[in-house]
Amino acid sequence: MEPRRRHQSHAAKSRCSLLLMALLVAASFSVFSAPVVLADGARDASIMLSVSPTMQTVNPGESAEYTVTVRNLGTEPVTINLQSNEDTTQECNAYTSTITQITGQIEAGEVGEATMDVNLAQGATDECDTTVRATAQDGGTPPGQPDQQETTVTTKSGEGESGPLYGVDLKTDDADLEWDGSETMVWDVEVENTGRVNETVILTIDENDNPGCDPSDLDIEVDPSTVSIDNNSSEWVEVEATVPAGSSAAKYCWTLHGQVQNDPTQNASDDLDLDLTIPEIHECTAQLSPTMLSVDPDSTGSVIVTFYNTGNTQFTISTTISAINDGWASFAGSSSGLLPYDDGSGERQFTIEITPDDKDEAGSEHVFTIEGNDGSSGPKLCETDLRVIVGQSHGAAISLSSSTIDQVEPGGNGSISVTVMNLGNGPDTLKLSTSAPPVGWGVSLSSSTVNVGSRHGSSSQATVEVVVNAPFNALADDAISIEISVYPNNGGQSYAMEEVTITVMPIHAWDVQETTIKNQTGRSGTMVNFPITIVNDGNIGDNFMLAVIFNTRSSWATHFMDGQTPVTSVVVPAFSVKTVNLAVSIDADGSGEERDSATMTIRITNSDDQNNGDEDGDNIPDNQRELNFKATLSNRNHSMAITIDEEWSYGYGEPGSVQVVLAPGGSVSVPVWIENTGDYTDEAYFLLSGLEGIGTRSLEYEGADLALSGYQVEVAKAYAAWNHSSNDYQADSEDSLAFHEVKSRRCDVNCAENGVEQWISMNSDNTSHETRVYKIKVTLIITVSDGAENGAGGSATISVSSTKNTVQKSTVNIPILVQSIKKISIDNNGVEELTVNYPESATFSPTITNEGNTPTE
Repeated sequence: MEPRRRHQSHAAKSRCSLLLMALLVAASFSVFSAPVVLADGARDASIMLSVSPTMQTVNPGESAEYTVTVRNLGTEPVTINLQSNEDTTQECNAYTSTITQITGQIEAGEVGEATMDVNLAQGATDECDTTVRATAQDGGTPPGQPDQQETTVTTKSGEGESGPLYGVDLKTDDADLEWDGSETMVWDVEVENTGRVNETVILTIDENDNPGCDPSDLDIEVDPSTVSIDNNSSEWVEVEATVPAGSSAAKYCWTLHGQVQNDPTQNASDDLDLDLTIPEIHECTAQLSPTMLSVDPDSTGSVIVTFYNTGNTQFTISTTISAINDGWASFAGSSSGLLPYDDGSGERQFTIEITPDDKDEAGSEHVFTIEGNDGSSGPKLCETDLRVIVGQSHGAAISLSSSTIDQVEPGGNGSISVTVMNLGNGPDTLKLSTSAPPVGWGVSLSSSTVNVGSRHGSSSQATVEVVVNAPFNALADDAISIEISVYPNNGGQSYAMEEVTITVMPIHAWDVQETTIKNQTGRSGTMVNFPITIVNDGNIGDNFMLAVIFNTRSSWATHFMDGQTPVTSVVVPAFSVKTVNLAVSIDADGSGEERDSATMTIRITNSDDQNNGDEDGDNIPDNQRELNFKATLSNRNHSMAITIDEEWSYGYGEPGSVQVVLAPGGSVSVPVWIENTGDYTDEAYFLLSGLEGIGTRSLEYEGADLALSGYQVEVAKAYAAWNHSSNDYQADSEDSLAFHEVKSRRCDVNCAENGVEQWISMNSDNTSHETRVYKIKVTLIITVSDGAENGAGGSATISVSSTKNTVQKSTVNIPILVQSIKKISIDNNGVEELTVNYPESATFSPTITNEGNTPTE
């Protein structure tokens, strides 16, 4: 629409027709030929016809006036008949002509005039030709021939104001408006007076139902609604429609009606159709909930974006996400859909999931622009920004300066450096830990926690020293492994683990246990054994070579025995003790005499120890030991016997079928009797075995551990008085006549026995005392390990022999079964019933006894 003109009056337009008068120049000419004379003396009529002007332009509703001139060229007066006719074209239907007649006769040589009007109807267009025909009849007697002349004029329809008295025309530059979002829309309408008089025009507007038009509820008015307009003038009015915000898309149509109030016929009016198109408006706003999101790497956070329809119709909205790290974002469900209008309340939600990685520093902020687009490919309509704060990822790796710590001395230590690397995207505190080392080993860290920067920075690593302490009994052939792990500082699963292997330096430390069994006595043709105990205090098993390097009687054969197996070498594990025997065959050919003897020197060489120096200066290489033994020919008997205390046996079965049941951690003391079955007083030698891996065993005599004396104790060959009251010997030495030792010259067996019986007869009676072979009582203590499993079993074995004849042994076995027994008994101490009177009370005092072998609540 062009700029509006408010109520401007046009200059009066002239509505008078300009009559162009064309002067006919009547050329007088003389007719040189005389009129025709008929036989009877009459002459023919002769005239000249002209119409002035030959063309006029008038407005529809008006008339064009023409002057018709007839000149009598004859000699006689003539009577003229004039006629007018329009062409038969369609345009001429709006043209009509009327012509006057020339009164009387026109004398010869004279001129007669008449008038012709051509009327143009309303709406006449283009032009029309009108033909004027003049017929002359002379007045002579007799009359001559008549004369007829024609001429044509043209009348054109002009473009000026209509010719009616009342008329109105409504005009506007743009009848079809499109809403631009303004609160009001205005049409500037020109109201033109097309009549010839002043007019008052009443303006009204009504909704029309032209095709494509929608029902309207908009307010529309005309201002002013009544205008007074001079003829040939116009006035401007405003048609104003109020359009509320958010109006729905539609096309609204009205008809503006202008009615000339002062037209008596009420026929003067005009209508103007006005259209207002409210186009589809696709607009929106976007809102996020929440607007800021903090998400850890590889975790997912979600937000809801809500699009609100601020347009005026429903439309399809599609959501796109614009960001540097747009790969973090995805939609949980659809990303597009219909955004309803709902009278301006329509909304649509989409769920967006954000899963960041840790390529950026923890705490860094990233902006994701959430865009709402018109359709799948339409323009962006609205947007909002989501702020994403990257959380912290956690992870770590470790590397070792070496995967092994080699040749750690027992009791010493070794170390490696551990580099801890932060794999997370932010600074972190990491905890280092090691697996539990074997018992006796120790592991320490220079720091159990490290503070490291982000892996994206320069301070992402830290170094810690790990020190491994080996126990003094660390085995050289048992390398250990320790796991070094890195954890979150507040606990949880480890991020990484590396394993370090520790090897131990082999230490060869060994010796031969000092022994008092260096002299053995045997009869001709018998074998005597010299126990040799090799103590390996080193941390690696060694192979020991055995050899007799000197024998004063070569006829007395020698060899070494490991149990019942002849050997020339034995392997003694680390930190272990092994006993082998030097077996000597005494006087095998029977040619010897009493008290003949042989002295032997044996050499023990540690073949795994290459140290052949002589640091102790004994003229023997340090990887060797030498021992001297003496075997003596004698027909005396050297032997011992062992039995389990009979009374004790009945507590665990019966003699010969003992079964001891112990709970884990339990123990039992077994009394055993040792009898010297040789000829004279001798030293007893004990060997303990069995229960390996289940428990331990030890041996005591008179409260002292026999291990301190090399498991040797003197056992007298004697008789003594047995006191039935004390259940023990009356005496155990010759300080009392109740004890008599067997001696070869002074007192034999019978002498010793008779001496005791004499003491009994003189000091007691045969009911309180009796004569018995003298024995000593030692106590075998068996302890089951706390970790022994129920159902495990084994035997504790104790052997005894004479130190002078270790070949001949006496042995007992005590079977052990590991079993937890829970059993209690209750004894009312003979009280079965009590009588009590109310309100007194009665009390039972039972005795509860744990008859099992395990503490019980």
